Amino acid sequence: MSTANPIPSPILGNITEICIVTPNIYTTIDGLSKTGIGPFQVFDFNAATVCEQELHGEQGTDLFRLNVAFAKQGSLVVEIMQPLPGGSGTKPSLMQAYLDENGGKAGVQQHRVGYGRCEVFHGGEGISDEGTRLRARDAGCLDGAEGNVSVCLL
Repeated sequence: MSTANPIPSPILGNITEICIVTPNIYTTIDGLSKTGIGPFQVFDFNAATVCEQELHGEQGTDLFRLNVAFAKQGSLVVEIMQPLPGGSGTKPSLMQAYLDENGGKAGVQQHRVGYGRCEVFHGGEGISDEGTRLRARDAGCLDGAEGNVSVCLL
């Protein structure tokens, strides 16, 4: 009789979010909906809804525009992002750069791993529970019905 070894705890924690970047958010939503993922809520991230934007270290109020959709699947958040034309940034958003580098094809651009608490401060710098300093590539402060929320892509 064999003795099963206990499953070790994840080194990085649990995957809590997957972000798919796509050239057409509604085509991607339709495809994922057919697999049972959804429903999705769609938002327009622009100068009116993202009050403080940061893109590659440049700060402003109208640097990028994105259509963003969210769906909750158990404890996992599925996020879809479609970069839109417009914005005054001197460089493409991370999402547009992803599409450019991948021949315009949709794919998983990022994922979020829950491994404890990470404080994100204005200016896009964070400090993890372990004291590791993290620097954002894109950051913003979203104006929502429930107040403002800081977001940060590291």
